[in-house]
Amino acid sequence: MKEEFNSIKTESFRKIILDFIFPCHRSEDYSVYGNLLVRLLTKKTNQYKTEEEFSNALIENYVMDFSLSKMNCGENWFYMYRFIIADNAILKDSQYDYQKTISFIMDTIYNPYALSDSFYLEEVENAKNRLENFIESGFKNINSYASIRMEGLIDDCHYFSDSIYKHKKDIQAITGKELYSYYKEVIGSKRPLVFASGNIEDSFADLLKQSFGESRECSSYIPYQIKPFLPREGVNLIEETGTYNQSILKVVYKIKDYKQEDAVYLSLLHFLLSSQSTRILQEFLRDRDKLVYTASSSFNVYHGFFVVHAQIYREKYEVAKKTIFEIMECLQDVSFLSSKIESIKERERINLERQKDSFTSLINNFKIVYFHTGYPLNEEYEILKKITPEEFVAFVKRLKLDTIYYLEGSKDE
Repeated sequence: MKEEFNSIKTESFRKIILDFIFPCHRSEDYSVYGNLLVRLLTKKTNQYKTEEEFSNALIENYVMDFSLSKMNCGENWFYMYRFIIADNAILKDSQYDYQKTISFIMDTIYNPYALSDSFYLEEVENAKNRLENFIESGFKNINSYASIRMEGLIDDCHYFSDSIYKHKKDIQAITGKELYSYYKEVIGSKRPLVFASGNIEDSFADLLKQSFGESRECSSYIPYQIKPFLPREGVNLIEETGTYNQSILKVVYKIKDYKQEDAVYLSLLHFLLSSQSTRILQEFLRDRDKLVYTASSSFNVYHGFFVVHAQIYREKYEVAKKTIFEIMECLQDVSFLSSKIESIKERERINLERQKDSFTSLINNFKIVYFHTGYPLNEEYEILKKITPEEFVAFVKRLKLDTIYYLEGSKDE
């Protein structure tokens, strides 16, 4: 196991960010549990039994912001408590004892608003209702719905099977006792991986280490390893009609023989198509032929796929599809690419300098290195700037058209 307490010391920012990460293994059976927890554990504790009391306690303990999130990371879920606190350079009380804040943090994590073995019924029912409303709003939004459908169509290994959108029917069956038992298993009985960033004095770091010491078992996680989706033999064409005003087209490519090093090429492909420096999607699909409302791209480095998204005029579906194929053909033309790739390299050089002044970028970069989920910012740029147009064309030729998903809006546009 790596170091459980990690810190980035910098005096460039007037705040300290504390991330407490509790990894656990992803499981479709517990998808609803996790989504309910993040709606239950952020408003009250047994010490602060109302939202108003808890809100006041945040202020009294110099907590500038607080959140709990659940993230996918390879074969794991990460439950992350984030506390942003003021550093002592801006505190009114120059002798402020940070032990008070750390005790508050411990109480928030380990003393949730609950009975000895169950969350309160009313709290659980409220969380269930909020979660169901969240799912319903996702289905009502064309972008969310189309993304949910697309994930199901391209997922050949059931990696998206823990999506909450697939488990709405399971929500009401979960009891407060079952949910509390799950909380105790993945959070309440574990000590987290701690990431502290900011103007962190040694005494403060020591307090954190002592507080999250040996009294609990450390959370464990499955080391990150890519799980590529495999290109299918033919193209999966799905055309549907929905009760939306707009229509949406998603064209999905998977990468043949995908490997970790391809992540930088995926990033370059995304920037070529969607960056303001090159505007390839906008130029072909909107400026030239007025085929779309909007066009964008996205990619997934864990599963190795790339998606072109377009919200289109209903009658322009066929020509929009052909134009996306035309764009992908152009990306195999060195003369078309050369100046554009250089533009992206320069943009990323400037972006790298900008990210050095971003607290969030520094923290994310540190976690990328810790969990081996990608390349550090400097290393990624060094790889990018050495990529030649010919090498990029070789990568594009490994893109295999996998799925075309078209959702036609049935209402007047």
